Amino acid sequence: KFESREDWMAGRAEEDRRKRYDIRAKFVESVLERQAAFRQHWKDQRDLMKKLCKEIVRKVKEKEREKQREIEREKKARLMALKSDNIAEYRKHIQDSKNERMKEVVAKMDQTMIKLGGKINRQTAGAEAQQTISAEEAVDTKAAVEYAFHMPNNEVITEQASIL
Repeated sequence: KFESREDWMAGRAEEDRRKRYDIRAKFVESVLERQAAFRQHWKDQRDLMKKLCKEIVRKVKEKEREKQREIEREKKARLMALKSDNIAEYRKHIQDSKNERMKEVVAKMDQTMIKLGGKINRQTAGAEAQQTISAEEAVDTKAAVEYAFHMPNNEVITEQASIL
C-alpha cells in the first residue's frame, strides 16, 4: 500500500490529525449542546419567575379588591342601620369598625346622653323631694345609667345633637 516509510508516516499523521479533528468537533458539539441546554434552563427559570410575579401581583390586587368590597359592605350595613333607626345595630357596627374617630364620637355621644339622662331624671325627681348634695350625686349617676340603658326603642330623633 505505502511505497515508503515516509508515505506510511504521512498517512499515519493524516489519520491522527483526522482523529484529533473528530475529537475536537465532538467536544465543540457537546459544549454547544450544553450551552443550548443551559440557556434553555435559565430561559425557563425566567419565564417561571415572570409567571410567579404576575400571579403574586394578581393575588394582591384581588385581596385589595375583596378588602375594599368588605369595607363597602360594612359601610352600607352601618348606613342601613342608621336609616332604619336601629341604634343598637348601628352601635354594633361602629364598635366592630376600625375607625377610631367614629368610636370616639360615639363614646362622647354616650357620655352626653348619660349626662342628659341624669339631668332629666334630676329635674323630674327635684320637684318631688329635696336631697342632700351627696345623695343627689348618687341619684345622678344611677339615674343617668338607667336612662342610658332603658331608653325607649321607638324614640324618634328629629335633629342631630352637636357634640363637637
